[in-house]
Amino acid sequence: MIARNWYRKIRRNYPITILTHHLVSDRPHRMGISTQAFWRQVRFLQRHYRIVSLAEAVRLLKNGQVDAPTIVLTFDDGYADNFLALRAVADEARIPIALFLATVPISLQQEFQHDVENGVRGALPLTWEQLRYWGSGRTEFGAHTRTHFDCGSKEHSRLESEIAGSKLDLEERLQRPVKFFAFPFGQPENMSAEAIQIARAHFPYFVSGFGGQNHSGRSDRQHLLRKNLYANSWELELELQGVFDIVDRIKKSVCLHNRKSEGAFERVPGCPSQKDPLPAFQKS
Repeated sequence: MIARNWYRKIRRNYPITILTHHLVSDRPHRMGISTQAFWRQVRFLQRHYRIVSLAEAVRLLKNGQVDAPTIVLTFDDGYADNFLALRAVADEARIPIALFLATVPISLQQEFQHDVENGVRGALPLTWEQLRYWGSGRTEFGAHTRTHFDCGSKEHSRLESEIAGSKLDLEERLQRPVKFFAFPFGQPENMSAEAIQIARAHFPYFVSGFGGQNHSGRSDRQHLLRKNLYANSWELELELQGVFDIVDRIKKSVCLHNRKSEGAFERVPGCPSQKDPLPAFQKS
């Protein structure tokens, strides 16, 4: 990690790391981070990284000007608790954040279906009034489908409504252009070729959650990659340095080797499979 950082410093070409979470709340929630933990992580990031908006991140990547370790903070779905805790920390620390919003739960003031399915009740979304008020500062808004739809589907008409429709909803309600889209769940199996094609057609940029680095030299600058915001500083730094990506590649390599050698998939302890659930903070 030290050698990698020195190489990036000499080349003056750092990646931009986009971190994702869901809500900052002191109430129990399977995908939440406490106010204290988030404040601690923000202070850690401010000491070692430059925190920028998504718009500034894409500008830096386009111009090849990433001459310092750089971070973007994003939060998915649109939980109401963020209006208090997340907004308070962001305002106090004077940092930009981006919210990716599912529009139908906001309009209907309904709990998110993925919460209900996991036995979590009472976690309501933000209101349009709160979002309009919040949007007067350093906060960016992006689309996250209308219903938090799994875009692994190949149903073109539904995908068009969910992806393009969420952009229309946000622009109509918030009276501002929406340039970013985040795929719900965010893994490769949640992004069909049809869904990616629609996202490319309607948004200048879209993000996914399966890791990787955003370098100025990447050929596909429209697709931005995200990592997880961990509450633990050691875990966060390992994620930022790409250590978990290396571990995942090793696991996949072991699994692939096992399939080839045995002629069928034999489960290796700790080896991910398509049937395994994702960690709670990654599921939406």
